[in-house]
Amino acid sequence: MITYKYSSKLKFMLIALLGTIKSSEYVILAYIVGTLTNIATNHQLGRLPGFIAFVICTFVLLLLAELIYNSLRAGEVRSINVFLRRKILQGMLKRPENENRESLGFLTNDFKLLETNRIDAEFDAILAVSTLTLALSYALYSNWILTVVFFAGSMIPVLASNLFQKPIQSASEKWTEANASYVGQVKNFIDSSDCVRLYDRAEQVACKNEPGISHLEEALRRMNLLNNNANSCINVIANIGTFVLPFLLGIYLVLRGQTTLGALFSIVQLSNAFVNPILILLQERNNFSTTRPIVEKVSQFLKDAEKKNPDGLVMHDELSLDGISVSRNGHNLLENIRIDIIKGKKIAVTGPSGSGKSTLMKLLVSDDESIGRIDNIILDGKPVDAADISSLFAYSSQYPVVLADTLWFNLTLGRKIGKQRVMDVCKSLDLDDIVREKGFDYVLSADGTGLSGGQLARIELARAVLSERPILLLDEINASLDSRTDMDIHHYLWNSNLTFIEIIHHYRKEDLKNYDAVIDVSDYS
Repeated sequence: MITYKYSSKLKFMLIALLGTIKSSEYVILAYIVGTLTNIATNHQLGRLPGFIAFVICTFVLLLLAELIYNSLRAGEVRSINVFLRRKILQGMLKRPENENRESLGFLTNDFKLLETNRIDAEFDAILAVSTLTLALSYALYSNWILTVVFFAGSMIPVLASNLFQKPIQSASEKWTEANASYVGQVKNFIDSSDCVRLYDRAEQVACKNEPGISHLEEALRRMNLLNNNANSCINVIANIGTFVLPFLLGIYLVLRGQTTLGALFSIVQLSNAFVNPILILLQERNNFSTTRPIVEKVSQFLKDAEKKNPDGLVMHDELSLDGISVSRNGHNLLENIRIDIIKGKKIAVTGPSGSGKSTLMKLLVSDDESIGRIDNIILDGKPVDAADISSLFAYSSQYPVVLADTLWFNLTLGRKIGKQRVMDVCKSLDLDDIVREKGFDYVLSADGTGLSGGQLARIELARAVLSERPILLLDEINASLDSRTDMDIHHYLWNSNLTFIEIIHHYRKEDLKNYDAVIDVSDYS
């Protein structure tokens, strides 16, 4: 159970206890009906005042228990949601970017379905079990024959429910697939909004989304219709099997003198406590079926979140990468490249646009076999696997990554780094003016609004330097910089003890003298 697994065990037990007290309402009502019926049939008017006082006190206590139950349950649902959302996002962030295209839809639509059809449903199911247990216990005490008949009738809907389980689960899986496809298409269209607006084709592009919308809504309609039809059929079967037939038998037993009207009316009153909990359990069972694929995804995300990254490799002297091949869409761009990276050395990578320079950088940090491979890797004289070397690199691209958080977090990513160290790096990269003007607590927007492209590029470069990885990968970091800032930053980099590989596109020939090696990828195409 998600509710037990991811909640406070003490609060869970307290919610269960208060839920049991809340569930006793049906038994108390049955006791009141039976007692009042016996008082009336036996003309015991003197018992009424004391009994009324008892009823009032009991319902006051029930109300208090229910209010506390509601508060604790709402708080625990919130806590579970906060924990799961954080852990799911953590798991998503540990996956490659190309595996997270459907993540936004999962955290919105799918997660809301998880909350209503699984988390809330589990609490409702626990409440239903408590209600059914208390009702059965009291009913058996009142008249076991009638109780057995009423309960046997209650089991009929259970059998009927089994007929709907597989179709409902299948419909749920189809809805999940349709939702993922729809969200992916919408995200693609939104990412293209500038282009669409430029050519004034919003209506035409929106029309292209209509088949996806129709497919999504049709899948949702089928799932909801199947679920509602199942519940309707079960309701009819339950009313006949759990009320009409047993009540007829009860009247027969009263006429035969084998039970009292008070006992019969008590059990009739309790019949709702048989029927409703069973109906709730069956409905929640259907709801569980609709969320089974979502729960499986949640479990996988949580496993990913708990994966420990292998201990980072340490480079003492040299890293040699031999037999590097780079490809795009199955087409080989570069072959048989060798890069020898010596600590403290600077390497420039040159070549025409589209030749595979940036893809080469991505290969080093991702080990993505779809974009290339590295045949031999030697670190300080020892062979290592390609999957392990990403921990050696920090990456600063020509398209800076901005997190919607503070400047400090964007620079440190939550690492414990001394403020003076951060200030020194910011000053070296001409970021000290931003720090003085806005402060480290300045919150960046997701799209970097309020800062120039050059400032965002320097923030990403500072992040890479502050990571203190052995090797920096710099992908056209001067693309958004003015010439003065470009020279200031490069003088800092050239004169530092940093080890880096830099893709340079617009450069002067004399700049190449500042690098210990120059790799022209044109020689490997």
